[in-house]
Amino acid sequence: MVKKSSVSSQPVKLRRVKNKDITLNKRAKDELAALEDRPIDLTDPDAPEVTDWSTAQRGKFYRPVKQ
Repeated sequence: MVKKSSVSSQPVKLRRVKNKDITLNKRAKDELAALEDRPIDLTDPDAPEVTDWSTAQRGKFYRPVKQ
């Protein structure tokens, strides 16, 4: 099998970011402060409460640890 030498096929090396590497400007800090003061709306229509559990399946996405 012939190996491709294309640059696009090379995997991108990810770098871990630490908290001390993150800096926020004044605008971003103000936006975060405004979000902290805002109450959480539990009646959000984008996330409706599940009231019918009749079709729920227990353990559907559970995968035991391979031994």
